[in-house]
Amino acid sequence: MNNICWEVFKKTGSIEAFLYLRDCKNLHEENEDMREIENNYDNLKHPGDST
Repeated sequence: MNNICWEVFKKTGSIEAFLYLRDCKNLHEENEDMREIENNYDNLKHPGDST
């Protein structure tokens, strides 16, 4: 992905486009690392609170 961002920057000369694509990539990677919690999971200390 960094290669694609760099190619866009070289062709357009737009640092904003480079930074936008880089930030989108970083957001996508962060979302993949997030852990999902099942809706029916209950915290034993606080029943009904799934946080």
